[in-house]
Amino acid sequence: MGTEIRRIRADEWPELRRLRLEALHDAPLAFGSTYERDAAMADVDWQRWAGEAAAWRDQVIFIAATDGRWVAMARGSVSRDESGAAYPTAVYVDPAFRGRGLGRAVSARVIAWARERGVRRLLLHVADWDVAARRTYESLGFVTTGATEPLPHDPSITEHAMVLDLR
Repeated sequence: MGTEIRRIRADEWPELRRLRLEALHDAPLAFGSTYERDAAMADVDWQRWAGEAAAWRDQVIFIAATDGRWVAMARGSVSRDESGAAYPTAVYVDPAFRGRGLGRAVSARVIAWARERGVRRLLLHVADWDVAARRTYESLGFVTTGATEPLPHDPSITEHAMVLDLR
């Protein structure tokens, strides 16, 4: 069957929940939430998140499915201010599928989605220890800005800002 890269559908919230919780369990410091917080979310919250990501113009989640099973995801959101920026976040690849370019593939779809919406630049932060993610983003054209900030839920970890200019 192979691997399919596509936008999620509203009715796929159970699979979104499964992969998101897997991501938080596998890499608890890599995301802006915790396993405990997201595991406690009600089904209606997962349904809303999947529905918004499937339908909204300002938010998206792309997934990679191998033989029908979700193995990677990436989220994108457009800023509601006047910056003209978008933010790729929540990029995750199942450990058994790493090294196959799936993180890059779902991230590239977020970039294409942002470009279609007239976004001028994409901004993200990557933890100093996450060399693989930084290399993936660099391969997509992101460059470090030199700006750093502490990880919100663990200030001992430094995040580095990266930008991709789409103009």
